[in-house]
Amino acid sequence: MEGQLKYLKHKITKSKAHIACNLLKETSLEDLKAYLVFSMDTIQQHFTRNSMRGNKSYQGEANLTHLSVAIGTHILTEINYNNEKDAPWDWFKLRVMMGDLFLEPFYQTHQINIGKTRDNTFIPIESLDRSLKRSRAHYIVVPEKWDLAIPEGSENLLKGTVFEKPEPINNLMQPTGRPVIKGWTLDKSKLFKPYLANSFIKSMNVLQQTKWKINTNVRDILNRNRTKILNQYKSFPKKYKSKIIEFDLTMARSKLIGNNSFYQYTEADYRGRIYYTTPFLNFQGNDIARGQMLFAKGKPMTDAGLRRLKIHIAVCYNETYHKDSLPNWLTTDYKPYLKDEELDDISVDKMTLEDREAWTDNNIDRLLEIANKEIIDPNAEKPISLLASVLEIKDALEQEEYITYLPIPIDGSNNGWQHLCAMSKDKEAGELVGIVPQDIQKDFYVQCAKDLIKRVPEWFEERQMPMKHIRKGIAKRGSMTRAYSAGAQKIAENMYLDCHVEGYLDKYNITKEDCEMLAKHLIKAIDKVCAGPLQTMKFLQKIAEAEIASEYAKFIKQKAIKWTTPSGFPVIYEAFVENEFKEKAIISCSERAIKPTITKEDGTKEETDTIRIQHVGKEPTDKPKIRSFMSGISPNFVHSMDAAHMAKVISKWGEDFGAVHDSFSVHACDVEELLQLIKDQFIEMYSYPNFFEVIERMIITNPDNFNYNQPKLGNLDIREVNKSEYFFA
Repeated sequence: MEGQLKYLKHKITKSKAHIACNLLKETSLEDLKAYLVFSMDTIQQHFTRNSMRGNKSYQGEANLTHLSVAIGTHILTEINYNNEKDAPWDWFKLRVMMGDLFLEPFYQTHQINIGKTRDNTFIPIESLDRSLKRSRAHYIVVPEKWDLAIPEGSENLLKGTVFEKPEPINNLMQPTGRPVIKGWTLDKSKLFKPYLANSFIKSMNVLQQTKWKINTNVRDILNRNRTKILNQYKSFPKKYKSKIIEFDLTMARSKLIGNNSFYQYTEADYRGRIYYTTPFLNFQGNDIARGQMLFAKGKPMTDAGLRRLKIHIAVCYNETYHKDSLPNWLTTDYKPYLKDEELDDISVDKMTLEDREAWTDNNIDRLLEIANKEIIDPNAEKPISLLASVLEIKDALEQEEYITYLPIPIDGSNNGWQHLCAMSKDKEAGELVGIVPQDIQKDFYVQCAKDLIKRVPEWFEERQMPMKHIRKGIAKRGSMTRAYSAGAQKIAENMYLDCHVEGYLDKYNITKEDCEMLAKHLIKAIDKVCAGPLQTMKFLQKIAEAEIASEYAKFIKQKAIKWTTPSGFPVIYEAFVENEFKEKAIISCSERAIKPTITKEDGTKEETDTIRIQHVGKEPTDKPKIRSFMSGISPNFVHSMDAAHMAKVISKWGEDFGAVHDSFSVHACDVEELLQLIKDQFIEMYSYPNFFEVIERMIITNPDNFNYNQPKLGNLDIREVNKSEYFFA
């Protein structure tokens, strides 16, 4: 840090024409150091952000422009720079210049590299041809040898985490100074004032006032096994680098918390979805984060709680059995099910709840060995959560009156489709996503895959691809994201990426063109399997068209679509045409021992002291983006409804709670009670005779301007949810 600070101070002092440097001439060394600490924290967050979100394309990489804008915006705010007189282009230019200034010391000291990506593969800047250098975005990339540097006194690591119980939200801002709704301006926030007593605000208060602590046993085991945990990613270089940062930052935060109890602030997006603001170590984090977190308040373990703990353990391990070697302790005959689904094996999470419990009972010796020897089992699907759970059951079985602190999750089954099925009353689709009770829960992705195979039988016959691989690589992600209006292009991209990760591209000779073809047919297959939800999505798109693209909407200059969710959250959905800004910049590499090379016009190469880059930024105008409204209305409405469902559940619950959108966690002894509350609130939300009429009342501002016929309703009785074991499981 001292070397970086020295370099930065020297550049600020010597530069005469650099706008960002001139703004910092009078800044103290203490403040510059604080800005460098923030920059480092932002770099580290951006390195792993895509990885944590499941984006496999850019693990260990961060978009240079996004990073520069984030850093530049923060520092300009800190120095109280007023941009009211700046044109949008000037404001963009200043932010990236300030961000580049604070990235440069990290580049000069080899903490980061700068390169480009093509076909999801990192290409060093010196290896690029001229055309690629001009046309592709630049990325900050984790160097081969990453040394995590946590500056002394880096309280930034605990941003969003506090040790004193937060005051209830009773205004538009958190005590931290952040708005309750992320990204909302003060004018927008005023619209929220009438809703401060609603169930949404109550749910945020419940989450913020849930007291947590660190499972110190799990933390110690993780620290001892760092190398072993990370080595499993070594064959994936980009992912390996990303996981190193992710692991080290999570553990650094855990160490800073120590043995203290703590609370975590939350914020919501414009749809009402709630997120914890603490990066990395929060309950919405990865397995390493969630596996360390316990409720600070304990509750007595009950027989019902022990059953739910056993079910949770079984799912965390999620062992798979071939159809010819099913264990004799199973209470259900799965062979007819596997034959119907065209599968050769079954994982524990597809078994009945009774057999999930039985799995734990019949593997208890193996599980207790994990606890006693403090092993992290790489064969488990969620090895850290499994470790925390087996440590829990070991103590629970040894003590007559055991107090449990472990959060036990129950997850919605294809939650986006569940909401769409409830709106359309589609019973057939509801059978596939856990709304309608089933002896054995059908596999939604398999049903989509089976219909897909019928559409292109020759392609699948040629490759002899088993259903297990079709489900995982071809059908799963597309079937999941279609509920949120994913189109053929996006589904094809994800399909190609998933097949690449699973090793199916070479094994089955799958090309990008194949994925593009399959994506189009998969959409047709999904639309057939989920006819009611599809019509609901089209209905929402017609509403968006009437609200934004109609002559009436243009006449009144409608620029947003608004509705209030069942939790009382006022959604303001906006999408504007954006102006693109391009700004050329130079990053110095004069201090680097190994410098990039450039190819001159005569073909010879020479070292360079500077890297020439181009930032591309976008600034929204006040012109509505019709296509975005049309494509985005369905996913945004569905997300707002699942957020409303969660908020209503949490506000009614009123005590310790861990929330991950469609995954709800409470003490083991409370799971059954929570499950009933989840069902009750879902039924209450969708108990209307015709929910399409409700949607019209929620969204349409001028009924005379909307003449699209409502879709035909199915025959689903929403009360059937009460009988379903697999609605949330």
